[in-house]
Amino acid sequence: MTHKDATEHLVVVINENTLGYMTNRTRDWFSTAGVLAGNIFKGGADWKNGPISVLPTDQVRPATLKDFEAFRVSPRGYRLQSTA
Repeated sequence: MTHKDATEHLVVVINENTLGYMTNRTRDWFSTAGVLAGNIFKGGADWKNGPISVLPTDQVRPATLKDFEAFRVSPRGYRLQSTA
């Protein structure tokens, strides 16, 4: 993945326990997300297990700088969605 590729993905928080990036939202019933970090104590995904399926029942929201801090991931190279 190049630096340009990393900035094209939407960085999200899934179910308040996983920080990831959405790779597509074209399917009707699920999407895929790459995992940057997860809180396994709260049921989050482990990045070592690869991409995850995101179902319509999952809560997904855009990530903020505070989320990067909480998951201990550097935001460098990722473009965050504007909250304005």
